[in-house]
Amino acid sequence: MRLSLLSIIISFLILSNCQPKQQESLDTTTPSLSKLWETDTLLQTPESVIFNPTDSLLYISCINGVPSGKKDGDGYIAKISAKDGSMVQLNWATGLHAPKGMGIYDGMLYVADIDSVVVISLASGEIVKGYWVEGADFLNDIDISDSGEVYISDSGTDKVHLLLGDSVTTMLESSDFGRPNGLLHLGDKMMMATSGSGNFYTINTTDWTYNILTDSLFSGDGVKQIGDDFIVSCWKGEIYYVAANGEKTLLLNTEEAFNTADIELLPESKTVFVPTFFGNQVIAYQLKN
Repeated sequence: MRLSLLSIIISFLILSNCQPKQQESLDTTTPSLSKLWETDTLLQTPESVIFNPTDSLLYISCINGVPSGKKDGDGYIAKISAKDGSMVQLNWATGLHAPKGMGIYDGMLYVADIDSVVVISLASGEIVKGYWVEGADFLNDIDISDSGEVYISDSGTDKVHLLLGDSVTTMLESSDFGRPNGLLHLGDKMMMATSGSGNFYTINTTDWTYNILTDSLFSGDGVKQIGDDFIVSCWKGEIYYVAANGEKTLLLNTEEAFNTADIELLPESKTVFVPTFFGNQVIAYQLKN
């Protein structure tokens, strides 16, 4: 009886060790976006959204027409709540033409407006200065370095300009770009989305060489950073999560419903704010990754 019981125990142990071990559970969560809120449709052709940490509000550039725009002075900047999208001030800053990308530095809002960079006081909403960019055709996005260097993309001439002090210098020019658009300055490098070629570039800001991180992001528009990775919007109605190694995941496809223009991202709350252009709204999404 003892030998029989011992044999059973040994056999059980042998069989247990021979069973394949289950793999440890891995976090394979796919990045996604879930809708939080949307504004009403008072915003006229909203192109870009930027968060102002001073007043915790979202500033929206409204073209109020077609993106190429005429110098008709009917473009404006609106302010809405970042919490629920409620309107704070529809015509906060007026007298612009076809305002698009924006950047904030030292109490000023810098706005790309066809062939000029317009500087608006955040305290008053008044236009205090403007910089005409020679030869500019379609100034599109703006991003500002920590030291106040204002970078501007020109989708019409395949150029990237630098506004420093009162001078504008062309830093990059290449027909390979295919309509440069979204810019994100990260110190010794800058990321750039392109609306024509669909290439997403890494630019070395020391020697201004560049490489393609990933491709096929056609109508590339806004670029934001989340950790080591990026969120890239494509104007036609797509938003992608782009990993640091270039792998991309489609987060949102709204091509049948509305555009997805120059986005804003709050990394702390993982909230993505999407201007819908001809949809005349801003929609907020929660990023889950």
